[in-house]
Amino acid sequence: GINAESGVCLHKMMRDAVTRLDWLSRKMVRTGKSSMIFRLVAVTVCVVPVMLLLLTGGPTSEVGPPAPSGNRHGIHQNTDAWDEDAIRAKAGSVKLKPAPVVGGSRPGSLVSQQATIEKDLLKFVHRVTAGVAPYMTSFFKMTKRDEMISERQEDSGDGCFRWSPEKANSFLGGCASDGCRPHSSLSEAKKACEHDQKCGGIITGGQSYELRHSTNTDPSDSGEKSWIKEPCDPDAPDSTAKKIVKAFYDAVESGLSDHSFTSFRWPRPQVRKDRSIFVSIASYRDDTCPTTLHSLFKEASSPERITVSVIQQNCEAECETGTGWGNSRRLIPSNPDPSCVEDFCESEFGKEHCAAGRVRLLQLQEYEAWGPFFARFLASKMWNGQNYILQIDAHTKFRTGWDDALISMIQGTPSYPNSVLTTYPDSFEGGFGNNPAPLCGFTFEVTD
Repeated sequence: GINAESGVCLHKMMRDAVTRLDWLSRKMVRTGKSSMIFRLVAVTVCVVPVMLLLLTGGPTSEVGPPAPSGNRHGIHQNTDAWDEDAIRAKAGSVKLKPAPVVGGSRPGSLVSQQATIEKDLLKFVHRVTAGVAPYMTSFFKMTKRDEMISERQEDSGDGCFRWSPEKANSFLGGCASDGCRPHSSLSEAKKACEHDQKCGGIITGGQSYELRHSTNTDPSDSGEKSWIKEPCDPDAPDSTAKKIVKAFYDAVESGLSDHSFTSFRWPRPQVRKDRSIFVSIASYRDDTCPTTLHSLFKEASSPERITVSVIQQNCEAECETGTGWGNSRRLIPSNPDPSCVEDFCESEFGKEHCAAGRVRLLQLQEYEAWGPFFARFLASKMWNGQNYILQIDAHTKFRTGWDDALISMIQGTPSYPNSVLTTYPDSFEGGFGNNPAPLCGFTFEVTD
C-alpha cells in the first residue's frame, strides 16, 4: 500500500495492517525465468493528488547483462549482520544525483537528506530482521550464515494464567497431556494444568478432576462443571506462527516509534503540481527488473519528470532457488542475483537517467525481505513530493506515452484529485491486448 502523503497515513496503515502480513508473502520460487510470488497488497488513499496502479506482467526474455562488481553507483550493499557502523558507512556515500525536493522544511542539503533517509531505512530493516532472527535458525544454517543465528527463549509452559469462574453444566472435550488422569482436588488439578501446554481447562463430574485440552465448553446434561485456563494477556501468542507475527510487529512498532530515526518525522514535502511521477518498485530476486526500468523510461513521453525508487531484495552469496512443481519441488544452488539498478545504470541507455538522479535504490538481502507490503512502505519513505505515484511490480512492460495517458485518465475521473487507478494486466508475453486479466471471478445471485 502507498499514498502520496507518505507520512501519517502510511504510519497508521503500517501499524494497523502489519499483523495481517503473511509469513509466506516473502517466499518466491523461480523456475527458469518464471516467478511465483505469494503476496499481500493493500491500498490506502489520503486526500492528495495521487495516481496508483498495481501492475504485474509475465516474464520477458530480455534480461540485462551480468551484474558488474563493485559499488560504483553509491548502491548500498547491506551484507553485514547488524553492524550499525557499517550501516552508517554504507548510507553515507550517495553518489547518484538527488532528485529535486520541492516544499517542506527538511534539514540539510539534498544529498544529506537522502543519506539520512536511507540510513534510517537500513537501520529500521535491520531492527525488524533482528527481531525475527531467532525464528530463522533453519534458514541461516541452510545458507551458511551461522554467525547470524540468535537464541530465543523457549516457553516452559509456566506462563501467566488466570482461571475463569466455575461454569455449571458444561463439558470440555479432549484430554490434556496426562490422558485425563484423575486428580483428587481442584487445586492439584489447576497446578498440573498450568504446567501443561496442552491443558485448556478442568472438568469434574463428582469426586475427581480431569485436565482437558479444549477451551470451548459444550452443554452437559450430567451436571458437570468446568474451569477455563485463560492467559493473563489474551493477545499472548500461543503458537510459533503467532510468535513470529508478534516478533515482527514488536520490531516494527519499536522502529516506527524510535525518535532516533529522524527522517521518519520530517514534515512531508509540499505536493508538486508539475506532472511529476514517483514510481515505486519492490523487487524480490527479479532478473527482469533492469528490462522494466528500460521500458519505463524509453516509453515515457517525459522521462525527465519521473523518479524511480527500487527496493531490491537479492541473494548475493550462498544462493538457492526452486525448481520442479508439486511433490518434485526442491531447492537447488543458484548464482547470485543480478543487480537491477547496477545493470540499468551500466547500460548506455540507463547512464543518462541515473546521472540525472532519476533512479534510487535501497539494496537489501533476501533474508531481509518481509513481503511486498513492507518493501513498498520502504519505497514510500523515498517519495519527495512528486505529483503522482505509480506502484508496479519489477516485471512490467510499458506502452508508448504511458505517463501522459495515465495522467489524462486520472484527471478525467469524477473524484479527482482523490482518485486511484488500479488494474492487474495480463502477461505481456503475447503482446499488448485490450482485456486485462481479472484477479478472481464473480457471480450474481438473483433473489426475489
